[in-house]
Amino acid sequence: MTNTKMLEAAYTLVKTLDSDSQTMIDKITKDNIQWDFNTTETVIANMIIQLKQDIVSDEAKKNGKNNQLKAIKEILKSASKLPAEALHYVKTIGNYQYACDNYILAKINSVGELKECPENLEYPDVEKFFSRKNEACLELTVPDGIKLKAYIKDQTAKNKEKKGYKILYNFGKDQPLVDAKMLNLAIDVMDGEFKAYYKDENSALYFEDKKGNEVLLMPVSKTNPSVGFIDETTKL
Repeated sequence: MTNTKMLEAAYTLVKTLDSDSQTMIDKITKDNIQWDFNTTETVIANMIIQLKQDIVSDEAKKNGKNNQLKAIKEILKSASKLPAEALHYVKTIGNYQYACDNYILAKINSVGELKECPENLEYPDVEKFFSRKNEACLELTVPDGIKLKAYIKDQTAKNKEKKGYKILYNFGKDQPLVDAKMLNLAIDVMDGEFKAYYKDENSALYFEDKKGNEVLLMPVSKTNPSVGFIDETTKL
C-alpha cells in the first residue's frame, strides 16, 4: 500500500471518531509536531504527520526533467473536455508550442511528439494574451513545488468524499488565490530557475524562466470564499 493510500485510510479512521477527537487530531497535524505520549488521538495524528513527510520524500524522488511534458499533457487532458476542439492540441508558433484550457496558458520550447492543431481549426490568439504580461509587475513568492505536490495529495486524501472539492492555494492577503493543481502545472512547465508576477488578486499570474518558457494562470475569486476561509498564505 502506498503512503498516499495509507494517509487516505488514516483520514477515514479519523472521521469515525467523536468531534472532540477529530478537532484535537486536526490541531496536532496542523501544528506538524509529533507528540511523545500515546493516546488514540496522538497516535493517529503522529501517523498522519509521518505519512505526509514520507509523501514529500516520495515526490522529491520522482521530481525530474519530464515534469514539463507531463504538465503539458495534463493541460491538454483538461482542455479535451472543452467544446473548442482546437484546444485539444498544441499550437506551434515560431520556436514555441502553446497549450491552454480555461485556466492556464503555457508557452514552451518543443518537448516532444504532441499532436499539433489541424490547420482547419482556429486556435486562440495566444500571442496577444502574452502581450499584456508586463502588467503583472509585482513579484510573487512561489511555494516549493515538491511540498505543493505533497499538499495536493494530502488534501485529496482528506477530502475524498467531497464531490467536486477544489484544492486552493492562497499566496496571501491581497494576493492571488489559485487552483493548487493548476499552480502545480505552472511550476512544472518551468525549466530551472523562474519567477512569477501578478498585478492584483483578480488578474492573471505570469511565470517565466530563463529558457523562454512562460505561463499565464488565472486566479480564483476571493469574493465568495468557502466557509472558514482565512485570507492568509496557505501553509504547506
